[in-house]
Amino acid sequence: MSDLLAELRTRLYLDQDVRIQLGGMLRSNFVDAVTTLEAGRLGADDQDQLSFAASSDRAILTHNRLDFEDLHERWLAIHEPHAGILIAVQRRDLTITLGRILELLNRLDRDQIRNGIFYV
Repeated sequence: MSDLLAELRTRLYLDQDVRIQLGGMLRSNFVDAVTTLEAGRLGADDQDQLSFAASSDRAILTHNRLDFEDLHERWLAIHEPHAGILIAVQRRDLTITLGRILELLNRLDRDQIRNGIFYV
């Protein structure tokens, strides 16, 4: 992948409620993805997880719809930027979630995802 394409692609941070296997599946599809476990951030609350993702310029992937919808609204209200929030329905078959994430990442670049909330 060219440097320009890599720079336009959204990098992901997987919240602790997302199965770590998805991180490997994303990386095998050329997505820069880091899990909460890999980042040493297990046990941090949702606000801290979003802050870490934002400071790392990574969109956060979570299953925690209600809390992250609330955080998204609060951050917008105070003009606090984040790199994006992806909310995935918990499914047994990770390939469905993977496909939906890849479709979104192939359709939208990093700037289009920034400060947005997306349901995959």
